[in-house]
Amino acid sequence: MAGNYPDPGSWRMALDRDGTAWLEIRDTGQVIDINATGVSNMSNESGSNYAPADLGVSGYLALIFPEKRDVDAIFIAGQYGLATIQYSLNSTNGVDGTWTVIPGPYTMGNDETVWRTGTMAETVLAVKALRFYLNGSSPWQWNVKSLHVWGEIAPGENPDRMVFWNAGSDTKMDPATLDWGDVPRSSSADKIVRVKNVSSTKTAVNARVSFDILTDGSPSVPAQHLVSYGGSAFLSQVNLGSLAPGAISGPITLRRVTPSNAQYGLFAPRVSAVADSWT
Repeated sequence: MAGNYPDPGSWRMALDRDGTAWLEIRDTGQVIDINATGVSNMSNESGSNYAPADLGVSGYLALIFPEKRDVDAIFIAGQYGLATIQYSLNSTNGVDGTWTVIPGPYTMGNDETVWRTGTMAETVLAVKALRFYLNGSSPWQWNVKSLHVWGEIAPGENPDRMVFWNAGSDTKMDPATLDWGDVPRSSSADKIVRVKNVSSTKTAVNARVSFDILTDGSPSVPAQHLVSYGGSAFLSQVNLGSLAPGAISGPITLRRVTPSNAQYGLFAPRVSAVADSWT
């Protein structure tokens, strides 16, 4: 354990930007696409929320993944009742397909800050969609403050992508590798990783590594993180060049530089490896 919180046992999915569709499916049968603001409000770690526009609404909040996922854990926080969680191996829109209930008991408190300790371990393989049945009661509707899912892309799905790799072995990076633990002010530390192009046929052109965050602090948390590649200067992002099919990059140094005036709190900066194109 790196600090006061348990090590993450899996990888938190970037559901706000990985192509996942977020839907509200009401008891009336109406299906509503949740807009980018609603998705961001539920994906982040702040007290922002998503709630239906109408009062007294009950129904499903659904996630449709762009490919099948192996789900390891779920965290959901908000108001009013979480009646059931279901998964589907074949749904395309949150309504069709075959749905199976994930056995409870479920945890849905109103505190979005406990996302490191309030997760539900729910292992389900090759999932195409998840949905959460939420009870609204007149004159109030349900609302969701946070919805996080941990897991990874199922084997054989989405083969053309890059994955963070261990620095010293030919294995995928452990999910706890980049947990800095309890970080004191006026301190710094480095971690070394690599990136692998797991595609067997396509080259990742102009692969880049950079940081971002959903719920920022002051001063900005991503700005407290720098990256260097091949002995280059430490910058906000680096270009790895092009990675051929199956190629693994050289060592990438990630540096945390925490200033004396860093805001106290639990933050979740993200590091990404993306390519300009695949050829």
